[in-house]
Amino acid sequence: MIGTCVCPGISLPTRSKESQTIVPGIAENLRILIWKGKLRPGEHLHQETWAASLGVSHIPFREALRILEGEGLVHVAANRGVRVAPVSAQELEEWALEFTGLMHALLPLAVRTASPERLARARAIAKELDTPRAPSEVHLEFWRLIFGACGMPRLQRLVDQLLWRMGRYFRFDGKAVLASLRDVHPTREDFIDALEAGDADGAREAAIGFMQTRKAGYLRFLAEAEG
Repeated sequence: MIGTCVCPGISLPTRSKESQTIVPGIAENLRILIWKGKLRPGEHLHQETWAASLGVSHIPFREALRILEGEGLVHVAANRGVRVAPVSAQELEEWALEFTGLMHALLPLAVRTASPERLARARAIAKELDTPRAPSEVHLEFWRLIFGACGMPRLQRLVDQLLWRMGRYFRFDGKAVLASLRDVHPTREDFIDALEAGDADGAREAAIGFMQTRKAGYLRFLAEAEG
């Protein structure tokens, strides 16, 4: 018997012999719901209810939650249940350190492997990204265009994980922060300019500078929201 997910766009097999595909499917479904703001930061996930709605047993559902816990998207606590990871200044600072490390590792490769076609597409969508109505999926597309040809799939997955985590801030009015800083340099276009010029150091400086400016904006927003 094949179960159908009540959440949009995903159908999940429920036969035990297909467990290797069930668990990633559940995890992907929950990532999308968190990314789109259907599951908000701090929201409690009732495991039995969600497993039933997905048409799966509690065992693969729990395994999927462990994957998301490792990605920093949910918190699993004994006797306290599971909650979508909250947004916080501390988590954002940690996120920034991870982002910086990945930029140091991947940008020299991206300079060598990002094709003119990929960079042209990245430039075309750059202006869209910092508007309040930009689809969250476009943020994933932008960075996949930059790093997708690097031949480092495990590092690319880490980039994706960082973006999934940042998605919680997008839905926590984070897009308004990005829009307010749209013309503050370095911009995404500055970053692409350096990549096109083959300047790995310049690209790294632009990417990290872009992140630091936006991080500061998010931190101000969080402080105001908490106050």
